[in-house]
Amino acid sequence: MRKRNILLMLSGAAFLCACLLLGACGKKEENKIVLGYDNTAEEAILASMLVTLIEQDSDISVEVMGDLSGGETVLHPAIVEGEIDLYPEYTGTAWLNTLKHTDIPDTKTLNTQLFQEYEDKFDLRWAGLYGFNNSYGLAVSKDVAEEYGLETYSDLVSVSEKLIFGAEPGFFERQDGYEGLCEAYGLTFKESLDMTFSVKYDAVAEKKADVINVFTTDGRLAASDVKVLKDDRKYFPEYLCGTVVRKDTLKKHPKLEKILLQMEGQITDEDMSALNKKVETDGQEPEDAAREFLSERGLLKE
Repeated sequence: MRKRNILLMLSGAAFLCACLLLGACGKKEENKIVLGYDNTAEEAILASMLVTLIEQDSDISVEVMGDLSGGETVLHPAIVEGEIDLYPEYTGTAWLNTLKHTDIPDTKTLNTQLFQEYEDKFDLRWAGLYGFNNSYGLAVSKDVAEEYGLETYSDLVSVSEKLIFGAEPGFFERQDGYEGLCEAYGLTFKESLDMTFSVKYDAVAEKKADVINVFTTDGRLAASDVKVLKDDRKYFPEYLCGTVVRKDTLKKHPKLEKILLQMEGQITDEDMSALNKKVETDGQEPEDAAREFLSERGLLKE
């Protein structure tokens, strides 16, 4: 009888341990969120910043679903379906590609109608904008700029038929890309070439292309012999970057929005370009670049 009591006690203890373990697992699962990001150095850096702040300032654990090719065509459906909880997004992409608007919005529209539509249509919240604008731009070699006196996109009109334009394939396909740009400014380039992002700057240096599309926070801008022209007719919309997060995730984790809002207005175009250069050109890991920046801003608890 005594042996049986001991066995019962042991069985009860095992059961209690199992319950505690299951409870702990359940609690851990409740405190886990999934962060997605695109396959760019910029988004890897931003994702690292978000993960660091969230795990530093809360008991939330963050599972990262990163390096996803396809941008908003993958990330937006994933967040709507609840496969991820948050990701970095750009206002111009959201306005034109996700919401399917055809006009070029001003900042006031982006800060009101865009955010409201995301809440009304998708139950998603824009939890702050980081401060930088990673819009499309046009860059020319400094030699070409000097030869033709190029300062603006409009300056290209009279000489575009002498110049070769290079861009990645997606730029020729998108609504606000090559055809729309040429139509808006009356540009007729001598030739247009598909090229990957990684070789565009080399193509200019090797005189295989005269004009390329760039992102205004490209890490290679500061290290390349190119000149960024002024979009004098404001053709390209603003691509202000911020965090998109599920509203039900914010309800489950009341501290999360305040943590995300720490990033609001923290990063200038120049900051983001310098961070991208550290990763793309200098070979620094995105996590290290992110932590250094957060420390400089006083957001990292040492």
